[in-house]
Amino acid sequence: YAVKPKKGVNNLFLYQVLKSKQNKIMTFRVGSGLPNIQKKSLDNLKIKMPNESKEQIAIAIFLTTADNAIKILEKKRNMLTDQKKYLLNNLVTGKIRVP
Repeated sequence: YAVKPKKGVNNLFLYQVLKSKQNKIMTFRVGSGLPNIQKKSLDNLKIKMPNESKEQIAIAIFLTTADNAIKILEKKRNMLTDQKKYLLNNLVTGKIRVP
């Protein structure tokens, strides 16, 4: 469904709030082949938000920055995990020798 925020609601803030409620929203899924979410289920979803747009923007920027930092750290973790697998495989097979 398209979300049409009320006047004075920052889109990035709304995105972050909905993203934080993703697990709860996914509990509303029905159907097995192609699950969907009924609009009436979403009508009952309550979202608290600050009235001031400056505060919404500040929160949205903070959460977006945190998301970006998490993505960078996940990439670094995946790179180090791959590097560890490579080194362990090559040490076991003898391709790499340690003095």
